Formats: sequence, structure tokens, C-alpha cells
Amino acid sequence: MSTLTAPSPILVDDFLSRPEREDGFHEELIEGEVVLSPNAKKRHNDIVSRIERKLLPLEDQGFVVRREVACRLSPKSLPNTDAAVFLKKRWDIVDPDDFVREAPGDLNP
Repeated sequence: MSTLTAPSPILVDDFLSRPEREDGFHEELIEGEVVLSPNAKKRHNDIVSRIERKLLPLEDQGFVVRREVACRLSPKSLPNTDAAVFLKKRWDIVDPDDFVREAPGDLNP
């Protein structure tokens, strides 16, 4: 009788070194596990657009509103957002060639 074992967790750097998918699925790394989801459908995009429009007034209060931001939360997690809000002063210091290294909505200066 064979025994199933859970795959070993992987790190963000290993995850990023993998080839991009070409099968219509999107990957995220959550606590070392690769999570697949299909590309967003129309209803999902419509809802995200409505959320984004509601959030945009925050930009007049020192925030930045963005879609689809990958956030490197730990060595084993690189989730993507549908919509995110960041303090502008924190957004401005993110390396343009790197991922955000905090969760959106972390409003502590």
C-alpha cells in the first residue's frame, strides 16, 4: 500500500525561478504551497473595478490604490491582491524591481 505525502513547502525564490504557466491558471505562493486559480472572469473584474473606484478617493488623503500587487509577506508567501491600498510614503520607497514587502493596509507609519 502506498502512502501519500504532502509536497515540501517551497520558498519565494524557488517559486519565482519556475517557468510561468501557459494554461490559463494563475499561481500564488501561500505559506510554501503553490495555489492555482483560473484567470478572472467578467464578474470578478467588474467587482474589482467597483471596489477600486470606491477606494480611489483615498489617494487624496495620502494613500496609493493599486490592482494586482504581489506582496512578499514572508520567505514562503507571495500572494497577489485584487485591489490594495498603501500609504503613499511607504509605496514610494518600494524598490521598483522588487515586490512590496508588507501587507496592504498596514497603515502604521
